Amino acid sequence: VGVVAFGIALSLAGAQPYGPDHFPLTLQWLVISVCFGALMAWVFVSLTITRTSQAELVVYLLGVIALSSGFAFGLGLSVLFVNFICGVTVANLATVRSIRGRVMGIMERGEYFLYLLLLVIAGAYWQLPSRKILATALLFMAARLIGKTLGAFLGTRRLARQHSIPPLVGLGLASQAGMAVAIIIDYRLVAHDPMAEIVVGIAITAVLLTEVLAPWFALRIARSAAEAP
Repeated sequence: VGVVAFGIALSLAGAQPYGPDHFPLTLQWLVISVCFGALMAWVFVSLTITRTSQAELVVYLLGVIALSSGFAFGLGLSVLFVNFICGVTVANLATVRSIRGRVMGIMERGEYFLYLLLLVIAGAYWQLPSRKILATALLFMAARLIGKTLGAFLGTRRLARQHSIPPLVGLGLASQAGMAVAIIIDYRLVAHDPMAEIVVGIAITAVLLTEVLAPWFALRIARSAAEAP
């Protein structure tokens, strides 16, 4: 949901290199993002229809990701959204007996490396927060935790009639994983105004604080669930 919302917002409100003088509307950038992502998926599936070795599959995968990412970055679009469209299309075009499982295996093995790469890039963008940025990050983190807690509480009320579910189970979902960092970096790559630095500083600070507290929240929720009658 976050990637889709961010991709649509960036397509409609982002600073593309071709302004109203070339295109009177902004909806075309969303259409271009979806169409190019689908085109890259078709190219990838076409390349892998015949028997493909593991090395060739890695080259095809990296090539398609690099091409779609470069296209999105050059036009000021969301790199994540374009590749998301590509991945969803590949998953639905590829049959069960094709390379879909092999691609998933490659991505799973590279997951930790991608997380480390995201953290290095995020660390390069992040600056020590000022008092205002720290206060705003704390407010953002508090609002997010309240939303998680309230949403999980309302969503589990029917299930709680048969099972013992802690009312604060939403705090166990506090961790933001790598997708939040990826969206922050994607935003920073296309936004070059001073406000972008402030937004990125607030977001990364909030992610760091949340990740420090998330294991403690999860442990407390697990213990309360184990102690419940």
